[in-house]
Amino acid sequence: ALEMPDEQRLLHVRRLRASVRAEDLGWWLSRQLRDLAAVKSGGRPPSRQLRDTTRRFEPLLFS
Repeated sequence: ALEMPDEQRLLHVRRLRASVRAEDLGWWLSRQLRDLAAVKSGGRPPSRQLRDTTRRFEPLLFS
């Protein structure tokens, strides 16, 4: 983040703030526990699956 251009850093900060406003502690905790259960059973956490899927489509959306 220290080497990001100002515009990109601002975009990330805005997204983070929106996420914090939209989700409460219960949501965050249940997501963490769900991911930990997946890792414990040898699977990939659902949040990782979503991130990987999103990254595959980003070039198509933003090109």
